[in-house]
Amino acid sequence: MKRRILALVCALMLIALIALPALAVPSPNDDFYVLDQANVLSSETEWRIVYNNDLLYDACGAQIVFVTVDDTDGKAIDDYAYDLFNRWGIGSSSKDNGFLVLMAIDDDNYYALAGSGLEKKLSSGEIKLMLDDYLEPDFAVRDYDAGARTLFDALFERISDEYSAGLRAVTPPAGASTSTSQKARSGGRESRSPGIISRIIDTIGGIFIALIVLAIVIVIALFGGFRRRRRRRSIFTPPPPPPPPRGMFFSGPRPGSSPRPRSNPPRPPRSSGGGRPGSFGGSGRSGG
Repeated sequence: MKRRILALVCALMLIALIALPALAVPSPNDDFYVLDQANVLSSETEWRIVYNNDLLYDACGAQIVFVTVDDTDGKAIDDYAYDLFNRWGIGSSSKDNGFLVLMAIDDDNYYALAGSGLEKKLSSGEIKLMLDDYLEPDFAVRDYDAGARTLFDALFERISDEYSAGLRAVTPPAGASTSTSQKARSGGRESRSPGIISRIIDTIGGIFIALIVLAIVIVIALFGGFRRRRRRRSIFTPPPPPPPPRGMFFSGPRPGSSPRPRSNPPRPPRSSGGGRPGSFGGSGRSGG
């Protein structure tokens, strides 16, 4: 019984470990293009990012997403960004031309990640130069809002030129907002669909694998996979006594042995004429 309970506990722990990566990164909000968990961006900057992203996505399918967090929960920022990028499904699913800018405020760090569709257009060296020129000066003095806005405008124009879209980042028209701009919200929903679908597939896949493992563990526990094997008792059988030595009850001379010599050698024959005269041998008495 204890072993069955232990098996169930191990299965539940395995399910928790599988579901943990899905909970490690935040989920996108309704705006999708910007998530300010660290609360360092102004509403004007957020809306500028959302509004212009809709235009860029309609033109070429590219997306530029900005995410701010307090920290990465002890995880390497590049791994954190990579996990977030894939779970959100940033960029067109066919072109893989998304771009992510992650800023970890308490960690005093940031990271940029481009999809494989943009790697040939934007080299890692060029991306580093853009971060140094447009984000680092404001980030160093903790003006995160200005740094995000400046870097977004530069990335927007660079990607637009690469796809010959002819777009420039603009200030949203007066009266437009994230709650009233139907075009922006519809464009956002269209662009968010790959990320949501990818996230749902990842979650379902993780749950499915966990359920399979749980079922295997339960079957093993119920059908005796964890039963203690009975120790086989060995019965000691004494060895048979050794055979008696050969010839123990054999009578007579052993084969090949010579006959025993007699103890008394035969008497030599008496010579005739010995003894007293008139005697004829024999007992030694005189015969009279």
